[in-house]
Amino acid sequence: MDLARLRKKAILVPTPGQPEQEYLGKYLHEKKWAFTVAQEDFDLEQSLNAARDHEFRFPEMPLEIFPEKAVEDLLNQLNRERMI
Repeated sequence: MDLARLRKKAILVPTPGQPEQEYLGKYLHEKKWAFTVAQEDFDLEQSLNAARDHEFRFPEMPLEIFPEKAVEDLLNQLNRERMI
C-alpha cells in the first residue's frame, strides 16, 4: 500500500507456498496496482519488459487517511535522497 500511495511501480514475486502472498499478488495484479510474476516464472529482463507494458492504475488515496506528518517526513526524506 505504501508503494501504491506513492504511485511507485512494483514487481511482486510471491513466495511459493505462502498463500497470503500469492493471494495478494494476484489481487494487486488484477487491480493493476502492481505487476506480479510467479517465482518459477521470474526472469529479470522479461519481468521488467512485461512490467513496462503493464497498465498500472494506482488507487486514489486521500492524504487525510494517513498521518500527515509521517507521510510528509517520508516524502521529504525521499526527495533528499534523490538529490544525493
